Amino acid sequence: MKASPQATDTQAVQGKRRFPRRLASHLLREFAFPLFGSLAAFIAISLLLAVFDDLPDFNGVDIPGGMTALYFLARTPDYLMTVFPISALLAVSFMTIVLGKNNELTALRSAGLSLLTTAAPVWLTALLLCFGSLLINEFVRPVCKRYVEMVQTDYLDNPARKTAKGGKAPLRKHTLKETNQVAYFNPLKGQEWFFADFRPYEENTGVSVCLQDAQGRVTSVLTAATAEYDRDEGAWRFRDCSLTEYDYSQGGLPVSKTPVYLPEVPAPGDEAPTIYRENPRDIAIQSQPVEEMTMKDLLRMNRRKILLDASDNSQIRTLLAYRCLSPLATLIAVLLGFALTIPQGRTSAIRGFVCAVGLFVAYTLLSQFFLVLGKNGHLWWPLAGGLPTIAALALGLYLAYKRQ
Repeated sequence: MKASPQATDTQAVQGKRRFPRRLASHLLREFAFPLFGSLAAFIAISLLLAVFDDLPDFNGVDIPGGMTALYFLARTPDYLMTVFPISALLAVSFMTIVLGKNNELTALRSAGLSLLTTAAPVWLTALLLCFGSLLINEFVRPVCKRYVEMVQTDYLDNPARKTAKGGKAPLRKHTLKETNQVAYFNPLKGQEWFFADFRPYEENTGVSVCLQDAQGRVTSVLTAATAEYDRDEGAWRFRDCSLTEYDYSQGGLPVSKTPVYLPEVPAPGDEAPTIYRENPRDIAIQSQPVEEMTMKDLLRMNRRKILLDASDNSQIRTLLAYRCLSPLATLIAVLLGFALTIPQGRTSAIRGFVCAVGLFVAYTLLSQFFLVLGKNGHLWWPLAGGLPTIAALALGLYLAYKRQ
């Protein structure tokens, strides 16, 4: 029985709809296999180098094998921000080179199909990688960093963990901090805190709190053997304390009163005053380098500096702009690799790949250069933190549109 013209037209339309979907799935497979293969290879190489570099630090240390394995796995997020763009660039370049070698790109153009539209799953995958790198950098990396610091502090730097069979363990090459001494100042409350061994939400030893008046004069100094932050009460509790007050009633130099011993401050059952309600997170944020802060910590520090009317915020704001836009490096790498490895006339795909790598390296170096200028206050922070990424993204979109 012969099909009607209407049925034939319907089948043709359905075939046109199915063809781009099948083609998109084919392009996604051609992109995904080299992507995950290169990711696995780069991560394995990075872990292998880390094992060779840090494994001697574990000689003579009494530490479970599972914790040692987790220690090296916890260092993986440090490599992903670099590995994601490189792997994506290699994967999309490999995809276009294979498609060009099999004359599939010529077939697509002959069929009147847009490469940009057909390769939509590739762009979606690149955007997912960008979002994933942002999440890893903001949520996974800080947790892994704390675990690495815990292993280094409680095991690698702990003499009690040294075993006899290992003999005298060598000094570690990668000590994060020789001491956890932290000094913290809050001009709004007139407080200056000092911790001999600061550990947020744990017991701290050797704590001093210095209170000042509106003229910046020291009015009292509280020294405690230990102090711990009570999360339920939202305040600090000090034990084995010595309180020294200073009298300025006679003018001139302060008169120190006799130190008073207090077993606990505030006294059991008393409500803690406002001066002892400093958030440990604010203390921890101020004590770490801004380069190691997450975006949440940078926003908190930015608001704090605005409230305190402190020094210039260009360093924090530049880092905020850079952190917001830097995950787009993976999308930029995909756009450059896609656009420049498509054969055009006498331009070979290999030459285009070299150009794509060169442009991406130039973008990376320019981003770091602008970042340094912005952190030092020599360039307006939106330009320093975002201009290289926005310019590279615009260039990638333009080249991809022209080459399709």
